[in-house]
Amino acid sequence: MSILRGGPPCTRAMARLGAVRSHYCALLLAAALAVCAFYYLGSGRETFSSATKRLKEARAGAPAAPSPLAPELARGSVAPALGAKAKSLEGGGAGPVDYHLLMMFTKAEHNAALQAKARVALRSLLRLAKFEAHEVLNLHFVSEEASREVAKALLRELLPPAAGFKCKVVFHDVAVLTDKLFPVVEAMQKHFSAGSGTYYSDSIFFLSVAMHQIMPKEILRIIQLDLDLKYKTNIRELFEEFDNFLPGAIIGIAREMQPVYSSSGCYQFA
Repeated sequence: MSILRGGPPCTRAMARLGAVRSHYCALLLAAALAVCAFYYLGSGRETFSSATKRLKEARAGAPAAPSPLAPELARGSVAPALGAKAKSLEGGGAGPVDYHLLMMFTKAEHNAALQAKARVALRSLLRLAKFEAHEVLNLHFVSEEASREVAKALLRELLPPAAGFKCKVVFHDVAVLTDKLFPVVEAMQKHFSAGSGTYYSDSIFFLSVAMHQIMPKEILRIIQLDLDLKYKTNIRELFEEFDNFLPGAIIGIAREMQPVYSSSGCYQFA
């Protein structure tokens, strides 16, 4: 203290600056330790990546710690190795290679504009699609009964009887999926909905949040697409994006070409 009081002003200023820097460094160190402690203390909660690793170890016969999340994650199949193609489990691993597309088609019975957009999307999709003889394009539609009939009429019109590839159409009841989704998305729905009664107010439009829990377990990879698109190339090429997924990745979101919202995505269930 005698040096600080008796020294020149420059010395006293440097001493005060050094004290401030010491306090600042101490605060940074404390913050870093707090962050580390948070992650270490919270590491007991299972993430999708850790759950995937645990499921793989369990399948390989390695011991894995029990988890209350296991029943939920068991409904989603473990993701295949990077670059592998999703194969139908019905063929015992040697069956056809399945490619899955999911489209929302609800409240379409009296919506001429939606029907027109769907016609453009499906016509361009089916016209340009090219698949090998052992590959199957699976078109999944989430619809209520009235919209399901509209979709069937469109497909009868647009799907050529002599298409150069195998195509399978699957309809999912929107009411059934909504019942499964509601407990999962109820908390967030009130904050992100456009308002009661609007087109996007239903729980089903939060499908991407819990798709890995409610879709059939044999589906390993699926691409969700809007119906207001026009395809200019083979949809088969889009599935190659899964080869770019890092291990443990679940979803990849495409860049939206309009500044409104992003909704198209590729899903790899884990």
